Amino acid sequence: MGFQTTFFYFYMKKFFLALFFLSLVSQAQSVRVIYAEKQIMDQKRLESMPPDVREVTLAEMKIPKLFILETSDGVSLYERDKDAKDFNYENKESKTIDENSFLQSSIVVNKKRTPFFYYKEANNNLMIFKLTNTGIEFNGKDKLIAWNWEITNENQVINGYNCKKAISRAFNAYIMVWFTEDIAVNAGPGKFDGLPGLILYVNTGGLEFIAEKIEISNKKISIVKPNISESTVTFLEMIDIVKNKFNQVKNSKPIKQGNTTTTTETY
Repeated sequence: MGFQTTFFYFYMKKFFLALFFLSLVSQAQSVRVIYAEKQIMDQKRLESMPPDVREVTLAEMKIPKLFILETSDGVSLYERDKDAKDFNYENKESKTIDENSFLQSSIVVNKKRTPFFYYKEANNNLMIFKLTNTGIEFNGKDKLIAWNWEITNENQVINGYNCKKAISRAFNAYIMVWFTEDIAVNAGPGKFDGLPGLILYVNTGGLEFIAEKIEISNKKISIVKPNISESTVTFLEMIDIVKNKFNQVKNSKPIKQGNTTTTTETY
């Protein structure tokens, strides 16, 4: 075996060993991200809202909700920042327009801290979640969502990381994200994942999730699997329940009770 051949094999051996150790480091990489969740609302929709609803919506848009994602060794947990403050809106006095009208009941929005998390095991194709929607608390257990991402050729830098744009049309929606392969973990905010890198930004059309702070460590984070009720739903079952509840509210008429009008709020 000649010198060039020996050198080639020696070089290739070192190259594959470097790849192997790089892979181990990537798998052992632990990431902690703080995300801000904000409402997206176009001016036309805002103007169509009753003044009191518009006031609440504008206030919510100014105060993003903060969430924390921790992921290590293929396991991730996304939950509300326990240090974040909740906010409330005070009720206003109701006034009668005329003797035939209902009292104008102002909206009371009480943002109570409700249980919320998405726990995932990428290697076991497992997702466990707890959240509240349309007044119903859901305990969920399902496979990871098949987003069927389409990775585009668009690139931009976010928080110092080179990112690629990907889109999904799952659930008859248009979802756009930016992810970075510089942080090679299959994770993202909320229910979003399934890309060869950390998702730093999500736009669903109604909400956007923005990575505000990113911390990376080569030490493994211990992520505890949350406990949930034995009675669980899949993600699609939850969507069907929410849609049915929303349609019931949408098709129902306000009920007059004495001098007040009772309505049901969805969120």
